[in-house]
Amino acid sequence: EEIKSELKNGGQVESSESPTSGTLPLPKNDSANIITAEKYFLPFELACQSKASRIVVTALDCLQKLIAYGHLTGNIPDSTTPRKLLIDRIVETICSCFNGPQTDEGVQLQIIKALLTVITSQHVE
Repeated sequence: EEIKSELKNGGQVESSESPTSGTLPLPKNDSANIITAEKYFLPFELACQSKASRIVVTALDCLQKLIAYGHLTGNIPDSTTPRKLLIDRIVETICSCFNGPQTDEGVQLQIIKALLTVITSQHVE
């Protein structure tokens, strides 16, 4: 039955499941939501400055997911440096987690994942 309905629909499966993540849905196209999301960057920045690799890994993973799902875009001016965008500060924070060859491998992996997400995200300009 499923195969027949799939063939009738031109190869598209009928599904009641949403294409977005149930855990972290895509944001509404509402600028107020973006602005409120941006103010939550500071705790992640402080966690990235921590010396505990588990905290840094978790912070980088959260930042990566917030950027990937469009909850953290960074397309507003940075409050600490008005001439720069917040995304510049986010990238600097991600890069500052690397401390040379002695950096934990888990941290290195999360740095790469976060930077790839920033580069490839359609929510970041």
